[in-house]
Amino acid sequence: MIQELVFIRHGKASDRWDGFDDSKRELTAEGVKELRKIIPSLKMFFKKERDILLWTSPYLRAAQTAEIISEKLDVKKIKVFDFISEGDYLGFSQELVNVKKPASLILVGHAPYLGDWSEKISGYQLPFKKGAAAGYKLNTLIPPTGELLWFVQPKMFLRMK
Repeated sequence: MIQELVFIRHGKASDRWDGFDDSKRELTAEGVKELRKIIPSLKMFFKKERDILLWTSPYLRAAQTAEIISEKLDVKKIKVFDFISEGDYLGFSQELVNVKKPASLILVGHAPYLGDWSEKISGYQLPFKKGAAAGYKLNTLIPPTGELLWFVQPKMFLRMK
């Protein structure tokens, strides 16, 4: 059962342009550098005795962000779900229920979906900039409801170092 939930938006990615598949946009060098500084700060928000699960959108920039999280937080397995890139809240809700062991979940996704999902869970619509993260304590899974514990934009993460 998921008790802690963290939403994190992917890092800075290459610009969009017509004719290019949006799902293949990758992190910029600056985005990678910034995430490598930001991600270790996430450790302080997790209870050490819980397993950390890591879910990501299949979009390249999100998957690259998840790889950095995996490396920096020593999370062994990354699960990829289409519902994250599609903004499918019902799919997200159903997958949450399938987790049977106590764990913390980090979900790497996209705006505006993370802000919308935050509002459904906690009542707060959050402005997720690239690299922003929010943590929730879940109270119920059906439907997912909980309280917002913290929200950090990338510049604040960088000041925490």
